[in-house]
Amino acid sequence: EFLRAPASELLDALTGGTDGTELGKEKIRGALASIGGVVSGFRTRLVDFEPAGVEKPENIVGVQDVVDPPVPLESRALACDAVSAVLENVGADDVETLGMALFVADKLLAPHTQDFHGIKSALRTWHADATALTQPKMAPDDVKTQPRWLVAEYA
Repeated sequence: EFLRAPASELLDALTGGTDGTELGKEKIRGALASIGGVVSGFRTRLVDFEPAGVEKPENIVGVQDVVDPPVPLESRALACDAVSAVLENVGADDVETLGMALFVADKLLAPHTQDFHGIKSALRTWHADATALTQPKMAPDDVKTQPRWLVAEYA
């Protein structure tokens, strides 16, 4: 699997697993990029982590997916462990690797933040367009109007 292989490689090398060989910075960054790419591509199909000690709620009919998610929870947890191992073992002077690891950790732990920030950015842009592209008040009725294409974009 595309997520398990780089995560297992990182865990084995950084936690003293089976082979014990040291990975160079470039191999660590390559494995992080592989994990980040898989998670970024499948971000809408990742299984959510279940909180500990909380009973799983009943599903409403029609809510369940027909097929299993492409990234199972175990693979996602393994990738989180690998990124955690990178954050523990990489030196503080390797800023690029630490930045990549934090970026991948954000994608793993909160995959929908990218969508949220994109939607917020689009709303800010629409608001700026509506403010900047409004015609001044015209007498006698003092009504502000907006271009038709902008009104159609909001619909």
